[in-house]
Amino acid sequence: MKYHHGNLREQLLGDARDLLEEVGHSSICLRELARRSGVSHAAPYRHFKDKKALLKALVLEGHSLVQRISAKSIESPDPKEKLFRTMTRYVQFGLANPELHQLIFGSNSLSYTDADVRFEADTSLKKFVVIVHAALPEKKKIDANLIGLSLWSLAHGVLLLTPNPKKIDGGICQRSVTDASSYMKSLRHGMEALISESVGEKWKNPYLF
Repeated sequence: MKYHHGNLREQLLGDARDLLEEVGHSSICLRELARRSGVSHAAPYRHFKDKKALLKALVLEGHSLVQRISAKSIESPDPKEKLFRTMTRYVQFGLANPELHQLIFGSNSLSYTDADVRFEADTSLKKFVVIVHAALPEKKKIDANLIGLSLWSLAHGVLLLTPNPKKIDGGICQRSVTDASSYMKSLRHGMEALISESVGEKWKNPYLF
């Protein structure tokens, strides 16, 4: 059994993320987590009273990672480029952590039932909307919340269609670099359409069909 210096809770969460990606949230258990972490079976229960508490901790940590994606995009001086980088990084996050992403945003998400998770979910979206607001032309800033939600949904859609590199059946489209590149291009096209000043004037905007 390992002797731990420092924060065991953080190590348990790190091992839990790895275990989550291997077995999915329905099969994860604290007993196996203890074995992976090299601690007694009772040790995880000092930090997480049950499986639901562990999953909640993973979701909260996941939202923290999502919020950092928005914060990192500040390195780009162009608001529109900042928005696209944020959306791209979000999709990359989902591809790198498919089971965590499903745990956070899937149909059984704790954001529907847990106040702490719901608060973090709202915060994640609000941080994204701030970036959307900055990228919009003046006359469309009033619609930042609606457009932000639409772009958030667009990123989720591209994530659903892009082949999951960790699973053979992870995407509904062909598994090729060319296809994945096309999906990312569609992400930009959709973004351009939603933030364009000429929405509704489809012949003047090549991204509107």
